Amino acid sequence: MLAATRNADGRSPVHGAGPTTLVVPVTRTYREYPFEVFVEASGSPLETDSSSRLHQIRTVSAPERIHSVVGSLDGPRMAEVDEALQLSLGLD
Repeated sequence: MLAATRNADGRSPVHGAGPTTLVVPVTRTYREYPFEVFVEASGSPLETDSSSRLHQIRTVSAPERIHSVVGSLDGPRMAEVDEALQLSLGLD
């Protein structure tokens, strides 16, 4: 899963900032939909090339469901996530 929520200071709220966070599933199947973001393993904390599915947003209890943070995506990749999220939510 990819945590899709950030605090105003840019940090993920996974540890200590609130009871819930938004996440999106990550899968190895990439279909080139505009609401998916391809993430190469070589430039990310993921073990394999993956697709973030921004059309399948979930709210989860951070303390109960998220036990550790593996890493983060770089700024340009997060900009793609933001764009796909806006498209998925009809905010563009």
